[in-house]
Amino acid sequence: EEAKALIDFQQHPSIVDCRDFFRANGTAYLVMEYVEGLPLSELLRQREAAGQPFTESDLLGIAIPLAEGLAHIHRAGVIHRDIKPANILVRSADQQPVLIDFGAAKQAVAEHSRSLAPYTEGYAALEQVADGQLGQWTDLYGFGAVLWRMVAGGNRPWDPPNPMKVESRANAGLREAEDPLPAAKELGAGRFADRLLELIDGCLQLKDTERIRESDRVVQVLQGSGGESQQPATDGQQAEGGHDVDRPDAVSEEARTGRSSGRRLWKVVGLAAVIAMAVALATVALVPRNGTVEPPDRWSFSIEPEPSAATVALLNGPEAYRPGMLLPQGQYEIEVSAPRFVTRRERVTHSGLETRHQVQLERLPEAEPELGETPSDAAPEAVDSAAAEPTKGTNDVPTASVPIAADPVAARDQESANSESESQGTCSGGDFQHCFELGQRYGFGLGVQIDLVRAAEFYELACQGGIAEGCLNLGLSYGLGKGVGRDQAREAESYGRACEGGVAEGCSILGLMYNEGEGVPLDRARAAELFGQACDGGDAAGCNNLGLLYDHGHGVRQDHVHAAELFHRACEGGSATGCFNLGYSYDEGEGVRQDRARATELYRRACDGDNMSACHNLGISYYHGQGVGQDRSVAASLFRKACANGNQGACEKLETLDW
Repeated sequence: EEAKALIDFQQHPSIVDCRDFFRANGTAYLVMEYVEGLPLSELLRQREAAGQPFTESDLLGIAIPLAEGLAHIHRAGVIHRDIKPANILVRSADQQPVLIDFGAAKQAVAEHSRSLAPYTEGYAALEQVADGQLGQWTDLYGFGAVLWRMVAGGNRPWDPPNPMKVESRANAGLREAEDPLPAAKELGAGRFADRLLELIDGCLQLKDTERIRESDRVVQVLQGSGGESQQPATDGQQAEGGHDVDRPDAVSEEARTGRSSGRRLWKVVGLAAVIAMAVALATVALVPRNGTVEPPDRWSFSIEPEPSAATVALLNGPEAYRPGMLLPQGQYEIEVSAPRFVTRRERVTHSGLETRHQVQLERLPEAEPELGETPSDAAPEAVDSAAAEPTKGTNDVPTASVPIAADPVAARDQESANSESESQGTCSGGDFQHCFELGQRYGFGLGVQIDLVRAAEFYELACQGGIAEGCLNLGLSYGLGKGVGRDQAREAESYGRACEGGVAEGCSILGLMYNEGEGVPLDRARAAELFGQACDGGDAAGCNNLGLLYDHGHGVRQDHVHAAELFHRACEGGSATGCFNLGYSYDEGEGVRQDRARATELYRRACDGDNMSACHNLGISYYHGQGVGQDRSVAASLFRKACANGNQGACEKLETLDW
């Protein structure tokens, strides 16, 4: 249906003509006209290399026809979804721009569609990355990023930055840090008209509700007939061509082999990160700090109750519980209930490739039988009250004997009905574990309104009382500035106390702070010591991060053998990044004997854990038949998966390799 909508277009000079589509080889093909021309990305590179960046007149010569073309397809209900310089050809015949590559386009239904499609980091809007509602505004973000790139290329030296990926901008907003994407109004001051620069910034608003919403409006402003444009954006995106990971001392290796060679620290996202998502940008994969960070992975989460017919409720998750649901790593509150059993509530740590948590419910004691009645030894585990009346000799469970309501909503109502002053009095009276639980309750909104200020206060009390988990959550609160002012010194102090109390995650995050000099002096040796404590405490991220320090010789003596051992521990502990790094060690023979077959196994394991660099490298293995039988169809599927999830190297392989 989408292909039919494309080929039914009335021809427009700035939109590639879609001629036909057909099915073959188990898939479908879209036939487009051949346009002779130079990609805008290459034209930008050539002009900047020659010291001749785009002027305002040059920019408008591209922007106005392109905006008119976008308005044309938007009126037909089609969204392109992959607007970037490489998808804009400057036609040789008349030097006019032509938008090409409608492979990711969607028709009007796309405004309510969340299907995955390839997108380019730096040019993709938040709603594309975070599974939000798409519309004209989605294309306008990419359009604004293209113009921003043209403006940025006009400053000496002519080695302009690419647009920042939207996840980095969203993360900066959560941390109340400065937007990492410079405003066009700053970059182009004195060289471009203010109205034009304001238009670009208006297209680059992070939230779609604050962005310029209609392409017709953009055309009006560009043509000078639309009045004042919207306000500049404050949030933003990543570089076209940026790889999923980077390893500064191995760039030439990636250029030589085509493999992603980056190894990086795996940062930990804890409770406060979940809280921040719940009250700020719940659709954004949160990263606690800038730098070389892997976004949180989503893993299978299942509860295995006994009895098996018990009801499982996820009290603080993004959606209703279902077995095998995919959730980010973190801590989750569950409630398991069944008739004739004591309802049980637990906090489950979800940190591995797959969580399968067993919950054994305790049967309620049978009530004393009334005179003349004999209790049955074979009472059913569950009674459908609408279908069965209690029979003589089978005792009903007294309602008053159920300690927690089986209905999660009723449970929360029951909690909020309790005396708040009595509960807090227990905390101030020295029950510091209860202080921590109160912090959790206010942080997650369990029976009360979410109140991050109060949550932080209770975490502080718990931490002072020696509850190490309270110190960890207090550190996360200070790190994110949620409920308290952002304070890296207090953040580091809190993580230190958590680490001293035996919480491995506290050691791991504090190690990251020393590794990057955030809130504490830059001290890689101290970072290595803390990562070691975290690793010994069972934290897979700590093992991976310590392995990376040994791999590079940062803070410790370089030792590839020990690095590989640590990557192995990280991988076995559930870190997809650790599996990827170990796979790369086998691929290159660093610290272990080169073994491409073993590397392929590890890449596959990491790819299954949603490490896109591993999917990219596994695709290379299949393409060349290294460590596995050559199979280019499998390679293509792996590249498509990695490309669709933001790995630009995989996108380039799909476009450039000889298939």
